[in-house]
Amino acid sequence: MIFLGGLSALGGDKTSNPTPTSITDIKTITVQNSVIDDLFITTDITSMIPPLDKTWNFQTVLHATYNNVLTAGNVEFSMAQISAIRIKKREAGTYIWTLMYDIPIAKTEDLTFERYDRSSKGGKTKYEYCFIPVLNGIDGNLNINTVISDFGAMVLSEKDTTYLTPLDVKVSPTKNRASSIVNTLDGKYPTVIYNSSNNYYSGTASGVFIQFDPDTCEWDIENGWKYREPFMEFLTDGLPKVLKLQDGRAWIVSIVDNPSEDNSQHEYKAITTFSWVETGDINSTQDLYDNGLIDARPESW
Repeated sequence: MIFLGGLSALGGDKTSNPTPTSITDIKTITVQNSVIDDLFITTDITSMIPPLDKTWNFQTVLHATYNNVLTAGNVEFSMAQISAIRIKKREAGTYIWTLMYDIPIAKTEDLTFERYDRSSKGGKTKYEYCFIPVLNGIDGNLNINTVISDFGAMVLSEKDTTYLTPLDVKVSPTKNRASSIVNTLDGKYPTVIYNSSNNYYSGTASGVFIQFDPDTCEWDIENGWKYREPFMEFLTDGLPKVLKLQDGRAWIVSIVDNPSEDNSQHEYKAITTFSWVETGDINSTQDLYDNGLIDARPESW
């Protein structure tokens, strides 16, 4: 207690305590040189007045009791508030989200999952991914994280399978717009008629496809044919694919005509060439679903 001129500057037994402060950007907690029986963190500073109410609610960040475990969450509370986890993405700076996955949650084990996004573009494209808890079809709060997509190869993917190569890559796209030229009898110039709304890319792509060993960082050149045999089956399975390049270009495509190999330059350097045609918009949930590249069902859109 401090008295100045008969006045109390600190007039209560709690007035010298630090003022509770709300800080939203805490990433880690470090505890050292101490024995901790209980760690409770909440964003609700009004609940920190003794006696403490440690009932888990939406303001609770974590509660670790250290009863033979190091977990600090409340799965039972979460399970009562979640029927699915919805994953969406968009390119940073854009506004429209693409729904990628809608994962049903029925038991605790369902909260542990792994999913791949094979439709992300290269060229250091920045994406925002949001994880949304869903209860009975209603979205909860968005948890958004930013990811940089970058790779140094030509990539060809189906929903569960990917082949890629950085070797001797050549891609020649053509923009297709159906039209007819009509020559008039009394005019100098013809009239161009566009007979449909078709507007798509097609082209050829080629590269040397050889198995790469990430452990030894070497190419298995002599056994390249063993890698290309299933790749040729992949090219001719009739399923739509994602074709994407390291510079950021990407398309939903179907492989047409007959893929071929040419090893005229060297016995072990077989260049695989295939023709493709664009069959959907890489940024469209509808097109990704229709082409069998994602599992998100229409009722979730």
